[in-house]
Amino acid sequence: SISGEVSLIDTLGTVSSGVVNYDTKISFDTQDTRVKPGMSVTAVIITDAKPDVLLLPNAAVKTSGTQRYVEVLDNPQPVSGNGSGGTTVTSATPPRQQEVTVGSANDTSTEISSGLKEGDSVVLRTAATGATSSTTTTGRSSGGFGIPGLGGGPGR
Repeated sequence: SISGEVSLIDTLGTVSSGVVNYDTKISFDTQDTRVKPGMSVTAVIITDAKPDVLLLPNAAVKTSGTQRYVEVLDNPQPVSGNGSGGTTVTSATPPRQQEVTVGSANDTSTEISSGLKEGDSVVLRTAATGATSSTTTTGRSSGGFGIPGLGGGPGR
């Protein structure tokens, strides 16, 4: 890996197999003799990074008009962990809509700027068996939150 900064992006793209590509020049922070002028590269371009943000999967954030909201369970009863940091729960009361303010987003996650706190139970999907809901507990990201730019970026 070599870090650097985008120094130039062509204004005209070329189409290859239905995909538009833009020639981009990257100025590396350090020189490596293995990298030669004119070589092509696969790069991850991060346009924004935010440490310690509250993240939710994009599917949890819903829109009604101009309002963004998530469904929150106030008194969930844990049934089991799902192995990915979330928990399957049951609830005797239906979820309520909680208005949220969103920040940055990538193709998998959305930053929640306000309206939720770490530890709130947010509905990701509901099961059709009575009052059972699959939920996850919101948590903070570990490390930065990469926002994809020209070449995409990691959603950490």
